[in-house]
Amino acid sequence: MTIKNNQNILDLIKPIIIHLRKGINVQKNWLEFRKLIDLEIGRVCNELDTRWLISVCDTYVDFGDPIEKRNAMLVTQIANFEKLWATYLLMFDVKEDPLKLEQLKKNKIIPLWDGMFSFNINHGDMTGNMFTRIEKLMIDTPVIQKIYHMVIFRIKVNDTVLANLNQYHKRLFEPYPRRSILRILKRKLRMFFKQYKI
Repeated sequence: MTIKNNQNILDLIKPIIIHLRKGINVQKNWLEFRKLIDLEIGRVCNELDTRWLISVCDTYVDFGDPIEKRNAMLVTQIANFEKLWATYLLMFDVKEDPLKLEQLKKNKIIPLWDGMFSFNINHGDMTGNMFTRIEKLMIDTPVIQKIYHMVIFRIKVNDTVLANLNQYHKRLFEPYPRRSILRILKRKLRMFFKQYKI
């Protein structure tokens, strides 16, 4: 496959994805798809919108090896959950609830469902831990990792649920720093003294 710089990358990728989904010449089209994505990952990330980046990931989910399937599915899940949250919010005339916002700002958790609680919007580590784990998994698939980084960047810079939460949190998208041994020991000592009221 010869690719010219002036060729629209979507015009090259779209028919291959369609053929793969229809089961047409799967082996040939899968090899062509992989070669195109590997060679043109920079253009893929820069020229395709998020919808098509997710379509690329969905194709890896359907045809990749087990590690590619797993990592591509993680990217797809993040984007699709953001889409679901945004769709849900479209059903309502959403206004900030000052009382609930004040509770959240004071590090108070609000029960959600089945033992789940609201995210700590000030310094909760749930997203940092999640992004740290995903980042570790992505190392095995550099092409999917590049798509993941682009999808996360686009979620950050657009009017998304996660970007809006980040206005309060400020580090929502950052991998969580590993705790130093000294910090862990100090915490354990505090817990020990508290437990035995020393």
